[in-house]
Parts: sequence; structure tokens; C-alpha cells
Amino acid sequence: MIYDNILLISAARFEAKPSIEILRKNNIKYDYFEFGIGPIHAAKSAEKLKERAKGKNVIYLGSCGTFSDFREPYLATVDQVHWMPTAERMGLAKYMLDLHEAIIVPQSNHFKLPKKTVLTTSSVSLDASINLDTYSNPDILIENMEAYSIIGEVIEAASSIDVIFGITNAVGPD
Repeated sequence: MIYDNILLISAARFEAKPSIEILRKNNIKYDYFEFGIGPIHAAKSAEKLKERAKGKNVIYLGSCGTFSDFREPYLATVDQVHWMPTAERMGLAKYMLDLHEAIIVPQSNHFKLPKKTVLTTSSVSLDASINLDTYSNPDILIENMEAYSIIGEVIEAASSIDVIFGITNAVGPD
């Protein structure tokens, strides 16, 4: 059951604060791990997080931008994660084929939220251009800086993982 053995994780504590308050208010036991903002901080924390996640029901809370029209914040879950820096996404750079395989996120069905595909990049993108040869439906795409570094490690160790991202903006300069 998801209410047992919970490990709540986020890049920054403010992303998890409302959930922590609800868990405390309802006397639900949990552990919390803050892995740091950006892919480098996340990668540096990943091994320690993997150890903490062993046998836990992990709930990963984060924020991200959308490639589709943004009207107001909403929550979504994740089914796939790709390492896709801005230049590669725009067709201006290329990694070796299959250097970074896509991560498929097991679906727990604990939360009924729309499913999105995450493109993880090394920084916040100021351009939302997408090479449509690679992604034909930008409406399902979101951008997050830490997901690729974290999710693969957690999947290996955790009993379950739920990724809940708050879509807070459109990808781009605004």
C-alpha cells in the first residue's frame, strides 16, 4: 500500500512542503530526501538516494514547464524520461545513437493524473522549439532538469515510484 514506507523526494524542499504538511497533519509516517536542483546535483545525490529508496514507496514531487499552451498550473505524472538537452531537441547538436536510453516509468495507478513524457535538459530552456522528426506530439512533452538523473536509480531500488510534477509554466523565456 502506498501509505506504508513512504519516501518523498524532490529537488528542493519547497516542492514537497505542502505534501509534507498533509502527511504530518494526518500522522502518516514518511521519510524525505532533497537531491538538489539541476542534473549535476541530482546525479551526485543519486547513489545515496538509491540506498534510501530500497524497498520504499517513492513519491517524486517536482515542477516543470510544458511545450504546449500554458494556461494555469496543473499536476501530471510521467511515463517516459529522455535525456534531451535543448540543442539536441532543436536539431542543433547530436549525441551518439542510444548513448542515453529512454527510461520507462512503471505506472502504479496510485494517482489518476494525465501522463507526460519528460525531456531532461541541463538548464531551463529559453526556446521551446522541437525537432518534430523526434517528437510528433508536443502536447505530451514537459521539461525538467533532474528527472533523468533520479528516476532510473530510484526504479532499480524502490518498491514503487510515483512521479507527480506540477506544470508551472511554458518552456521558453517567459
